Amino acid sequence: MKQDYTIIVNSCDSYEDLWSPFFTLFKKYWPSCDKRIILNTETKSFSFDGINVETFSLFKDNPNATWSERFLKHLELTDTDFILVLLDDFFFEKDVDVKRLSECFELMKSNKKIACFHFLPMLWEDIESDICPQGFELRPKKCEYKVSVQAALWRKDILYKLIRKHESVWEFENFGSIRAHKLNDMFFTAKLQQPTVFTYDWIQRGAVHHGNWPCPMKDLLAKENIKIDFEKRGFDTDYVEPIETPTKNQVYSPRFSVIFKTLFSDRKLFAKKVKDRLHFLFSNRKSLK
Repeated sequence: MKQDYTIIVNSCDSYEDLWSPFFTLFKKYWPSCDKRIILNTETKSFSFDGINVETFSLFKDNPNATWSERFLKHLELTDTDFILVLLDDFFFEKDVDVKRLSECFELMKSNKKIACFHFLPMLWEDIESDICPQGFELRPKKCEYKVSVQAALWRKDILYKLIRKHESVWEFENFGSIRAHKLNDMFFTAKLQQPTVFTYDWIQRGAVHHGNWPCPMKDLLAKENIKIDFEKRGFDTDYVEPIETPTKNQVYSPRFSVIFKTLFSDRKLFAKKVKDRLHFLFSNRKSLK
């Protein structure tokens, strides 16, 4: 296998209006990118001047394919050991730190126990490590969102171990994280409040929220001279701009430990939480294998 990486931009047909602004900013803030880029769509094709974007329209006969099934099929089209995963609704706002990205890639090549570099800070407790580059931390053995579809450089064989065809993107993150707890590989994540490899507004959860544009996107795209028909989606009327910079939560504790704390304070609530949790696990037993 080639010792390089392929870029997969995960999307769907209904987000077609995001592709042009996404790749406009991609080209502006990562002009030196010479990697193969695959845009994960269902039936639609797309091209962009100056960027080698490939689409395959694999699901014209299967419009109900799950997110994970589509991701897996596009993953199978790659011929590299490493995959850089991006989302189409997170628009770059600054130059990509190509040097640090290269450092992460070279470290993954030399250390086969590194499964992933997440380039988005996590809001849970992480661990300082001498192995990872400056600006990164090691994720604990068991932790929330050990698997995330945000910007990340992955070892492809790890993705194959984590993906289940029947899952939605949210199920992949939640149950993929549980499956990742069983692995002995190392997952690294960017430190909070430090410069990141990819700069985008992850705090407000992307360029689209609940199918609508968050209000700050209008100013961002105007600043970049990108014209968008905002009427197509409209604006998210429930959007509230974050007041404070996120901070780390307390050390991760398994959900059953959190539930158990209610045992002596509220027996009825405890019983309901246990019942709901068991129902959730039973309903999703395929994902726990």
